[in-house]
Amino acid sequence: MPGNRILIDVGNTAIKIAFAAASGIQVFSLETRCRSAASLGADLMRLMEQQSMDKESVSSCAVCSVVPDMDPLLGQAVAHCIGCPVYFVPSDLPVPLENRYKNAAQLGADRLVAAWAARELYPEKDALVILDFGTVVSCDCVKGNAFLGGLLFPGLQAAMSAMTQNAAKLPAVSFECADDESFIGRDTATCMRHGILYGFAGMAEALVARARQELAVPCSVIATGGFARLMARYCPSVEAVCTDLSLRGLDLLCSRKEQGL
Repeated sequence: MPGNRILIDVGNTAIKIAFAAASGIQVFSLETRCRSAASLGADLMRLMEQQSMDKESVSSCAVCSVVPDMDPLLGQAVAHCIGCPVYFVPSDLPVPLENRYKNAAQLGADRLVAAWAARELYPEKDALVILDFGTVVSCDCVKGNAFLGGLLFPGLQAAMSAMTQNAAKLPAVSFECADDESFIGRDTATCMRHGILYGFAGMAEALVARARQELAVPCSVIATGGFARLMARYCPSVEAVCTDLSLRGLDLLCSRKEQGL
């Protein structure tokens, strides 16, 4: 029976692809790079085979993208290889959240979808601060049923790359950190790792504190993105982690459309 959905979140670095079925959501990642519709279609079919999912079981595909050049390629790939309807945010899937950005068209679809998903998942909260620890770190604010805006700054990996590419003696290091490690680094790798982890955590905590002042109502902090679980260990303000808020939002939006809402 049809009913499975394909959810695609196209970012600057990675394309997250999720298969939403009754058993849950399985998420995969591909590099965002110069691709053809044929290669995208082949990747989709390969991932579907891994999930033992045939194309006849797919009812729809939902896409939010911050890389406009990828949109027509994805549309062609899904149409040719799967044949299900493809819905793009916001043209086919409007997000039912008031957008208070001065120029609404400038707001990345992923940020708006994630904000709406957070609102849907935590409807009892007066306000929400969404910290997205991805390629770019964003700090977005929702109050009532309105997206107010937020802040953007380079992500953890960008900070690490800036150090290693511009300083000959600094090596590339992992972000993995034991809970009992001393805050003060005693070797170069630890100094770099702790500098980024604690530095970003301190920045995130300061931004949350400022956001709370401006929101002037009780608010909860939700972390999302690839580094969300890691950073939640260092950010006391984070109350919940949902690594794929934008994908959850796409699934909810698709469900609404299929129900005629």
